[in-house]
Formats: sequence, C-alpha cells, structure tokens
Amino acid sequence: MRWFLDEYHEGKATIRRSPGAFYRMVGLPYLTIACDVVALYVVFVALDVFPSVWVAFMGFVLAMAGLAVVSVPGGGGSFEVILSASLTSRGLDKAQAIAGAILYRIVAFWPPAFVSLFLFAQFRRRTREIRAVTAEARRREARAR
Repeated sequence: MRWFLDEYHEGKATIRRSPGAFYRMVGLPYLTIACDVVALYVVFVALDVFPSVWVAFMGFVLAMAGLAVVSVPGGGGSFEVILSASLTSRGLDKAQAIAGAILYRIVAFWPPAFVSLFLFAQFRRRTREIRAVTAEARRREARAR
C-alpha cells in the first residue's frame, strides 16, 4: 500500500511540474479516435456513400468496444463485423457497410504497419551502430590503460 501511495504522489508531482504532458496524455488518444473516424468517413466517401458523421463515429466506437469484449487473437474480423452491423442498422446497405469496414481496415492497419516495420528496422540498425561505436571506445580505453 505504501508503494502505491508513493507512486500516486510522485505522479501528482510530475503532473504539477509538466501540466502540458498531462494534457497531451489525455488528449492524444481522443485525437487518434477523431482521426480514425475521419479515415472511416473518407473511406465511405470514396465508396460514394455519405453516412452522417455521427453514424460513422458511433459505428467506430461500438466496434472498438466490441474488440474489448471479444477474445479472439487479432480481433478475428470482429471489428469489421460489429462495424458493418452497426452501420447496417443505421440504414447503410449491407454490401456498402462491409466494403467500407474492410477498406477501412486495410487503410488504417497496413500502411502504419509497414511504416512501423521500416522505422523498427532503422532503429535496430542505429542501435547496432551505437553499440559498435561504444564497444570500440571501450576497447581503445582498455588498451590505453
């Protein structure tokens, strides 16, 4: 219990020192949700379907909530099923809702995955370079003694 209270007070002190960091911590997740909803809406516009922003938002939120309940590795398509079902219940055609959900998944998942893979490879390469330079400096230091 003592550890928890120490952590709690340390967190409060950190927030006091840097309130901007706290606001970013709270605000950025909401920004990502907004960007995802915009991407979902743009996908539907690309399919020449114009649901209301509210319908796209609620469909996205319901699909994300469903992911929290479903215990299938990687979601197992449950996001797409819940999203398309919620959009269909709000008046979209079944084929359009399914196409939009799948296209959204392709747009929202694969490009960031490839970019992350590239950045991870760059990070690993840079880490190896730093370790090699550090090891060489240590060897020189050991020879100089």
